[in-house]
Amino acid sequence: MNTKKIIFKKEFKEKSPTTIADFLASESGLSKSIIKKTMLQGAVWFRDAKKQLAKSRSLTRVRRATKELKQNDYLEMYYDANILKDSIDDPKPIAIFECEHYGVWFKPAGVLSQGTKFGDHLSILRWVETNRQTHARNQNHSDVYLIHRLDLEVEGIMIIAYTKRAAALLCELFKKHQIKKEYLAVVVGDVSFSETTIENKLDGLYAKTICKCLSKITVDSDSAKYSLLSINISTGRYHQIRRHLKEIGHPVLGDQRYGHSHKSGKLHLKARCLEFKCPLTGIDRKFFYEIDTWSMKFS
Repeated sequence: MNTKKIIFKKEFKEKSPTTIADFLASESGLSKSIIKKTMLQGAVWFRDAKKQLAKSRSLTRVRRATKELKQNDYLEMYYDANILKDSIDDPKPIAIFECEHYGVWFKPAGVLSQGTKFGDHLSILRWVETNRQTHARNQNHSDVYLIHRLDLEVEGIMIIAYTKRAAALLCELFKKHQIKKEYLAVVVGDVSFSETTIENKLDGLYAKTICKCLSKITVDSDSAKYSLLSINISTGRYHQIRRHLKEIGHPVLGDQRYGHSHKSGKLHLKARCLEFKCPLTGIDRKFFYEIDTWSMKFS
């Protein structure tokens, strides 16, 4: 079958139960092997009969192809052949630190923070769920929890929680601005400031970005002028850093969306550092890139 994209939404009406794989294969025309792969990659969503009859909007991913459907159960499938054939290639996510409660991971550029309706196999959240260390998996659960996000094009350091309690406590730290976040950006132009604060509203909401100029640099023997900035934000608006830097006339190098393209095709923005007091142990933690070597470290 040459169909590249199928969006399927249907309630199961039969009285005799059947497996999800059998039902989707018969309804979509896709083979059972493709259905199984689609399910494993997180593109099939399920709502049981009780929630369906109550007109709930709550859907959960379902990966087990042999799970039986009962009358009034509801399914959605988001099959896109182009998405499902992709995989996370090098560089892959790397664990910087792990304990039983959470892990701190490096997210490469091009890797999603979390999945979409069309699957989660290209996300760091799913990668962590399936690749975290054995000592961190010997729990009575398998879920992992997203605490914060990085844009698709941004690489850098992220916290992923391994328990609901850790997720709640770490989210509270972010909410109270008790996690210090530092970013590094190469921006276009020779900036005139040593430090500046940008407080222009974004989408009608207050946003604050603090920028420090670390050095003036060259990029790939390019004759244009560039500057390396250290950036701290106390608010988390959509594309905040990228939009604020564009507004002051110094877009991030390679940011095609906000005013600059570069032959490298790479967005030069990194989430460099996370610093906080661990809410579970009280230990001060700092995870960071070493600027000179771009190696990842923690203390």
